[in-house]
Amino acid sequence: MSINYYSKTFPSLFFLLLFLSWCHCSKVMAQTDTVFWFAAPEVAYIGNPLPPCDRPIVMRLTAYNQAATVTISQPANGGMPNQVVNVPANTVKTVDLTNWIDHIETKPTNTAVNYGLKISSNVPVSAYYEEVSGDGVGYFPDPEIFNLKGEYALGNDFWIPAQNVLSNDSIRFSSVLLSSFNIVATEDNTNITVTPSKNVIGHAANIPFSISLDKGQTFAVTAASPSASAHLNGSHVVSDKPIAITVSDDGPMYYTGGDDLGGDQIVPTKYLGKEYVAINGLLNMPGDIVFVIATENKTKVYKDGIYVSTINAGETQQIPLNENASYITTSAPSAVWQLSGVGVQTGQILLPKLICTGSKSASFIRSVEGALSLNIVVPSGGESGFSVNGNNNVLTNSQFSAVPGTAGAWMYCRLSLPLGSYPMGSKIKIDNPTANFQMGVINGYTNRGANVSYFADFNSGSTILNITAQPNPACVGDDIQLATTNDPSASYIWQGPNGFSSNVYNPLLANV
Repeated sequence: MSINYYSKTFPSLFFLLLFLSWCHCSKVMAQTDTVFWFAAPEVAYIGNPLPPCDRPIVMRLTAYNQAATVTISQPANGGMPNQVVNVPANTVKTVDLTNWIDHIETKPTNTAVNYGLKISSNVPVSAYYEEVSGDGVGYFPDPEIFNLKGEYALGNDFWIPAQNVLSNDSIRFSSVLLSSFNIVATEDNTNITVTPSKNVIGHAANIPFSISLDKGQTFAVTAASPSASAHLNGSHVVSDKPIAITVSDDGPMYYTGGDDLGGDQIVPTKYLGKEYVAINGLLNMPGDIVFVIATENKTKVYKDGIYVSTINAGETQQIPLNENASYITTSAPSAVWQLSGVGVQTGQILLPKLICTGSKSASFIRSVEGALSLNIVVPSGGESGFSVNGNNNVLTNSQFSAVPGTAGAWMYCRLSLPLGSYPMGSKIKIDNPTANFQMGVINGYTNRGANVSYFADFNSGSTILNITAQPNPACVGDDIQLATTNDPSASYIWQGPNGFSSNVYNPLLANV
């Protein structure tokens, strides 16, 4: 940043640049934080004679260069005792929560319950919730990973993304499988207004309704029908205090058979972007689809630089992924939701915006023995810096290709990791000290369930900070105190006349 002085007569001092905008590129791990909030969705039990489709449930916790002490709690006293876990540095710890599943899943729908989870750590960690993890289970009917976004999951304005091409399987099982979104409050007396885009259980489409939740309480909004056209994409949620939302789609039936749980924790409108890269997964034909949900009227949608359509706030544009990778852009911030998976087993994820996101390190556990594919996006020039579990020869620059429509500015890779080298239950750690990257993970079987998730910092920047100067105006000889937001994750560079420089958030200009 430059500090500009206008001092021809020097009776006073003016600062031309009154704000600072930058990317928090010092956050080098996958979505890390010291506090996470989560509303776990209800997943149909089914069972009898099949194994249960909603368990086990686990929380995966990753510590990086510092050992962590992590507490998983229910601030609304939902019935689960506090789980205190020590996670050694550079390890992933799994916490089995299955014993309390009936006090964790948000049920019954349309009812405030005390089941919200809060994950607190003394140092930054990553956390993800895994439904039907597959550990020691020979049948994986309904798995999915819900990657927790930390502070970037919290907000006051949300547009709900969802797929609307696959209906939930209501034929093969006695249980009715439905789509939903699940809200958790982080403060007492949180007032929330929900405008569902379709009929939901207890409420009609397009008619706002209000709820009030205390800290740690959760509330499920569930589609009234399993039909694809009844899914809740385009629903709008606003609140007067920070909340977090989980989107869930229980058992959508793929075109050629097979159903699987899909979903993700989403981010509020303020963290959505205009540029995204979607990489094809391992689904059978017709393959992956992305769903663009607009937050503003007259939003133009483009694929690889080619105009697709114009949609209004709450409307959805489907885009089939006919290529290995596609560059999705919009004229206004939009949510981009991807339907992906393996064979006929689907998963669903919220894509991170392309600009000012990503991480330099990400870790996860291979939880099933099926196919494991990493979909990686990195700025051009960063593709040669990767290591997988410390090995620099697994992911090399020769495996990357340019993302269509980006003029070579962005590169992508689809990497398959063999079971023999990376067995079930093993930790897999991807590092790139030279560049931030986004990484999607697809792990599953063609006909027995798939996990799909994104491991990346969902907002490593794009923050505007106000700058203050006291006194203002200033006179010759005054000391000028500059200041901006004190963010420990940011790096500050101030530069000005006469060789002035500083790297603190509040430098002092003495005797101007």
